[in-house]
Amino acid sequence: MKTWRAGNRPDNYPKWAAETVEFRKMAMGTGQLVGGLIRFTESRKSKLDSLLSPLFALLSIG
Repeated sequence: MKTWRAGNRPDNYPKWAAETVEFRKMAMGTGQLVGGLIRFTESRKSKLDSLLSPLFALLSIG
């Protein structure tokens, strides 16, 4: 059985090649956007935790 590497496969549907390229670009853009949103949210969450942590420590003492 022959193993094909990405980008080195024969095209089974040549008439859909242009649509496939556009769809792949859209999917990659969407993935990058979602990844960026996740990183941004995690960054904000860690900043908020570091800001509120001393406050909660003070409240738990009293």
